[in-house]
Amino acid sequence: MRIKKGILTPCRSICTMDFDLGLCLGCGRSSDDIKTWRSKSAEQREKRCAELAEWDSSYGAALEIGAPL
Repeated sequence: MRIKKGILTPCRSICTMDFDLGLCLGCGRSSDDIKTWRSKSAEQREKRCAELAEWDSSYGAALEIGAPL
């Protein structure tokens, strides 16, 4: 996870939506999750980042090395 503009975020600046999955392939968030991210409390963002850490270890890591999903 990163801190961008003082806010914890799972964003990896890959920002590619998979519309079949309904998720960003870079961070694993839905478009609604991305849109509402700044309005969430720090506690809500931390909880969501923890949930996304598991997703990140499979799909996100595969993207970094260019492996097919």
